[in-house]
Amino acid sequence: MAYKFQSGATILTGSITGSSTLTAGDIYNRGDAQGNTYLDWDEDYLGVVTAGNNVLVVSGSTVGIGTASPDYTLDVAGAVGIDSYIYHNGDADTYLKFTGNEVNIVAGAKSMITLDYNNNSSDKIILNNTNADIDVQIMADNGEAVLHADAGTNRVGIGQTSPTSTFEISGSQAGNYAQSTGNLTFNETHYIVDYTGNGDATFTLPDVSGITGRVYHILCHNQSGEDVNLTVTGSGGEFQSPSFESGDQTSIRLGGNTPQSITVVSTGGNWFVLNDNRSQQEG
Repeated sequence: MAYKFQSGATILTGSITGSSTLTAGDIYNRGDAQGNTYLDWDEDYLGVVTAGNNVLVVSGSTVGIGTASPDYTLDVAGAVGIDSYIYHNGDADTYLKFTGNEVNIVAGAKSMITLDYNNNSSDKIILNNTNADIDVQIMADNGEAVLHADAGTNRVGIGQTSPTSTFEISGSQAGNYAQSTGNLTFNETHYIVDYTGNGDATFTLPDVSGITGRVYHILCHNQSGEDVNLTVTGSGGEFQSPSFESGDQTSIRLGGNTPQSITVVSTGGNWFVLNDNRSQQEG
């Protein structure tokens, strides 16, 4: 290959041999009519330029790809394409694996985290998806575990690293609290609902089918008179309670003086009254 030195326009048509010293600036390909593809030499600096763009730069102890002024040991300006794996210091058991829309983090030959993106409802983040012997922890700033999932027992603890129940919380709990002054249709976002209006209103619970175990706490207070008439009804299923003298009810009424409250749970077929703190038990 022939080269032309920009400094002095020295033409090299053959190989360089012997112990002589050759000093020059940038090296260009003689056949490059635009002169925008070359090797760029400077003090403690070597660059590869193609079509006028810095493709690779070695500057002191830093390497830049796509940048002429690298700020890090390896500085890449732009996207990095990975074929399949990124390994840590040649450790074949610790790596990042890329497969289609999935990224897998493997440490010590154990799958730790899988990120699976399909642009639909099946998108997911999987922790320790192939390792039943590895626990999952989310740590707080002070180093204590906020959430601990015990792989061996399938138990989850909040603020508890050794849960003895399927779900255990060490500390206070809170559920969503909402107030309503009129009619309201419940959904999955409701938990504690407080009727604070005056007069008649209806709370409509969702169909019990498909929500077995869902609990709602319904409060009724802050009214000054006795004209309150809150009716709780369901979109499917009836209300059951040992306090009902006439059997299952299609609705429950919280009327008259307040405060009053009821707690109901879906059995999958009906609403069962767990707690009944009404001034009028039926009506």
